[in-house]
Amino acid sequence: MFSIGKAAYQVDNTQNITEISDNISIIFDKVREEVNITYDGEQRAVGKIFNLIDHTVDYLMNIFKEVTTFGIEYGYNNPDHNFNFYMKFIVIVLFINIFAALFMPILIIIMLIVMFVKWIKEKKIYQKAKQKIRNIRVKRSKSCR
Repeated sequence: MFSIGKAAYQVDNTQNITEISDNISIIFDKVREEVNITYDGEQRAVGKIFNLIDHTVDYLMNIFKEVTTFGIEYGYNNPDHNFNFYMKFIVIVLFINIFAALFMPILIIIMLIVMFVKWIKEKKIYQKAKQKIRNIRVKRSKSCR
């Protein structure tokens, strides 16, 4: 990002960098319009999960858009800086934001897996109990004869 701004300055320092960053913002917005996660089913809880995922994607797209435009504008305005420190800092901040944004969907997925495992166990227990009742009925019906 910083390198793009630095390269743009070195190639032609008469460019208007705000036009470049505005074009990048427009590209990100068009991509976000194409990535639309919706659910039209009847289950309300599933719709809420899809809403959460959609908002997470929107949040991450905004972060990447702002960081990219910031990096390009800063690199263009300060082409003589060494950007290693800034890049490490931004990478750390991005990882923290991504982890924070993905924490809730990951937690929901874990909860769904736990609920599914509990449902399978309950179904097996129910089937075993039903089989025992059948066996008792069969024994009673044989003993009554």
